[in-house]
Amino acid sequence: MAGNHTLRPGQVYSWTELGRQFDFRPEYPGIAGGMISRPEHDALLLITFPGARSFDYGDSWQGSDLIYTGRGKQGDQEYTAQNRDVGENARTLHVFEPAAPRALTYLGQATCIDKWQEMALDLHGRSRTVWRFQLRFDARAAATAERVSTLPYSPGAARRASVARPFDPTRIPTPPAPAGQPAAPEETARLQEKATSGHQQILVTLYEHLHDSGWTELNEIPAAIDLWARDPAGRRAIFEAKTIRSGTDLTRVRSGLAQLLEYRYAYGDHNDRLCLVTDAALAGERTAFLESLGVAVVVCMRGGVYPGSPTAHRLLGLARG
Repeated sequence: MAGNHTLRPGQVYSWTELGRQFDFRPEYPGIAGGMISRPEHDALLLITFPGARSFDYGDSWQGSDLIYTGRGKQGDQEYTAQNRDVGENARTLHVFEPAAPRALTYLGQATCIDKWQEMALDLHGRSRTVWRFQLRFDARAAATAERVSTLPYSPGAARRASVARPFDPTRIPTPPAPAGQPAAPEETARLQEKATSGHQQILVTLYEHLHDSGWTELNEIPAAIDLWARDPAGRRAIFEAKTIRSGTDLTRVRSGLAQLLEYRYAYGDHNDRLCLVTDAALAGERTAFLESLGVAVVVCMRGGVYPGSPTAHRLLGLARG
């Protein structure tokens, strides 16, 4: 029966259907974890969880190549058993990604082209060595893998459940309510920040200016992007709002910059422009630092929108004075 499989890249298969093909009980994937060895079929089923579980192995994509992490949640991972089978292509590697409860999307057949050890955290937050495997898909599956590789590397639970929605300037923001599945601490902090009146006022002022200036697709992503939009020429910008109080500008600038870079990486593309929006002017050295990175600074105060840097002047077409 070895190799006698009719899996198609991009197709979703239930655990029951896979069980029929590889001779295991339908509930077995829930027990076996991310590596299901079927030596009688000369097959090893690999399930990648790019940030989609409470424990993040750190799987990621490099183009259409999957960087897959070895087996083992605690302590140093060993180059034995399934890990060695992957690294030495000892069995046919079939790669899947979760699609729904008890269902997997088949990404395709892959070959390990490189392997190395890397430092990472284990289940208890302790540093340990893990094995990373660079998996390359065959030509038949390359297009499917390329589509999957455009997904965010490590979206949290709240972000996965959220999609971009039109920004509503009349909406009264509220603190996040407890959910059935707890959000990651950084997501909770971002939602709480969005619920403050000062933060909302910055966004309302910016929204009105952009809308009146002919910008379109003025959207937000809950627990993530404050606002993004396209200018009249169709170019998109991502905006992160920060309230500034005495003595907080350094930490607020650092936080805002990190979020902008993360959002462009996770949700946008390299052509998206970045803009930090504040309710007070920043010190010259802060503005110069952001300018050196191509990040615009816009100031929303006194009921208006003002350029806080030359980049902002070019980005939004704002006049000085």
